[in-house]
Amino acid sequence: MSVIIAIKVTPKSKCSKILLDKSGRLCIHLTSVPENGKANYELIKLLSKLIKVPQSNIEIVSGLTSRLKKIKITGFLTQEEVLNKLNLSVQNKLF
Repeated sequence: MSVIIAIKVTPKSKCSKILLDKSGRLCIHLTSVPENGKANYELIKLLSKLIKVPQSNIEIVSGLTSRLKKIKITGFLTQEEVLNKLNLSVQNKLF
């Protein structure tokens, strides 16, 4: 089973954090710079830690060089479980 999440990434932020914007889109602020895949690596590492899945189960499906990305999380998680682990409400449509 896999889940795909659409997110917006903001690199070079003061601190790493996850929030929802006004439209309900998942936004992730990262401290890394968007050079040589550093921000993508930090994104995968952060999601892996929060969702508690191995980094190898998280893949950037689209948007490697864009701020708008689609992330595929493979494992035995449902959409609701991913939202709960990210401390987000189930009523927000991120998928």
